[in-house]
Amino acid sequence: LRSVLCLCSQSAVIMASSLSVEEHASRAKAMLEAQDYAGADLEGCRALKILPDLADISVVRGRALLQPLLERIRSSEGITDVPKRLDFKDAYDAFRLALVMDPYNAEAVTEFDRLGELLKRMPDDVETETVIEIEEVEDGEPDSDNHSRSQINSHAGPDA
Repeated sequence: LRSVLCLCSQSAVIMASSLSVEEHASRAKAMLEAQDYAGADLEGCRALKILPDLADISVVRGRALLQPLLERIRSSEGITDVPKRLDFKDAYDAFRLALVMDPYNAEAVTEFDRLGELLKRMPDDVETETVIEIEEVEDGEPDSDNHSRSQINSHAGPDA
C-alpha cells in the first residue's frame, strides 16, 4: 500500500494508507462537520481521484450500448429495423458522463463527437400520436346548456 502525506488543519503530518473512496468520503464528511474545511477538501480530492477511472468505465459502457445500434444500421434491410435517434440516448449519456468526470479523456471526446455527427445525419424521430386540441371559438357564444362552444381538433404529429 502506498502511503500518502496528509496535512490537516492543525498543521500536523499524518501518514495514511490508500483508502477506499467510501473511506475518503466518510472522512471528508466528518471533517466538514468538524469545520475542518481544508481537511475535508483534501479528503474530497482524494476520493475524486477515481473519476478518470470511472470515466473510462463510462466510455466502455457507451461503446457497449452503441455497438449493437451501429450493427443494426449496417445490417438493416427494412426501414423498421433502423434505430431511432432516441435509441442512442443511453450511449450519448454515457459518453457525456465520461466527459463530465474527465474532460481530458480523449476516447470520450472522440466517441462523443462521432456520435454527435451520426445523430446530426439521422432523420428526426417521427412518432405518430393523436393530439386533441380544444380551441375556444371566436364568438364564444354559450350553447343551450350555457356552456361555451368549443371546437375539438384531432390530428397526428410530434410537434402538435
